Amino acid sequence: MDNNIHLGSKIRKYRHLAGMTQEELAEYSNLSVNYISKIEREKKQNVSIEKLVDICNALDISVEEILDSKHNLSIKNLPPNAIELITYLRDSDNSNIDEICEQLLLLLKKMEK
Repeated sequence: MDNNIHLGSKIRKYRHLAGMTQEELAEYSNLSVNYISKIEREKKQNVSIEKLVDICNALDISVEEILDSKHNLSIKNLPPNAIELITYLRDSDNSNIDEICEQLLLLLKKMEK
């Protein structure tokens, strides 16, 4: 699994974890849906710190959390049963399995806190 997740992918993952649509994130961050969509699809290359702060506030996460690579989970730090589950899911025939695994890793991290 690639630990070098791009900003847009991180925002999308945290948005999903928060149970928000792009429309809701746009509303809560006072940005346009088009802007949020471009960021998540990596079509927007430069995001100002002010807009990133607005997005993070809407997602109830810190800017440090979304920018700091140490918050990207490593599979080697998980309990054996979680690793078995992730391995099983990756080996199954599912086109969205990497997204499911990333979501699972984020949920497990939240449970550790």
